Amino acid sequence: MKKILAVGLLFLGLASGAKALTSASSVKVKVFEMRASVNSDCSGAVTIFKTDNPTPVDLMTNPLLGSGALTNGTYHCLMFHIDDILTVVPQTTDGSCTAGTAYNLDIFTDQFQNLSATPEGVVILAHPGIEDDPWIYFNDSTATALTNDCFAKVNDGCSVCSGPCRMTPLNETSDQTHSLVINTNFKVDGSSTTCVMLQPVMSIR
Repeated sequence: MKKILAVGLLFLGLASGAKALTSASSVKVKVFEMRASVNSDCSGAVTIFKTDNPTPVDLMTNPLLGSGALTNGTYHCLMFHIDDILTVVPQTTDGSCTAGTAYNLDIFTDQFQNLSATPEGVVILAHPGIEDDPWIYFNDSTATALTNDCFAKVNDGCSVCSGPCRMTPLNETSDQTHSLVINTNFKVDGSSTTCVMLQPVMSIR
């Protein structure tokens, strides 16, 4: 049995005033559970860690999200159960987004294009401004695409809709640390009357 650590990582960037877009200097997220599977379709997954009451952690500090034991092997799928409402502090002031002010911003909002499901197949629908707690999936299957939003383990057939994000298989033969990356570069949007979060780019490292 080898120990795997999951940490959070936040990418920062410079503000882009021309489009009223900025980056985040702080992003707090809650992670309920992490599972791993040796199968590209995410079947037969094992739980690495799980909590019913996660503490919000700031990805700016590269926090430990959780840890657990895995048997030696090659894992082709990782999945995380997260709170879709992030507490975000804009890096600079742009439009309706004020630097230094904390906003609760939803990343699972589109009722037509965001669709998630539990590993057991229970569908999770998106509701703007409401905590839906979707799952995010990373695997090396043919269903992955750069346009996917990571909220489903299979592609739902829409060109810019839910589906898994690409990951390189993890060969676990010793204690390792891997990062859940939420890239918020130019994703905090102040161009409308309210500050919103555009879909961040998520990945595994």
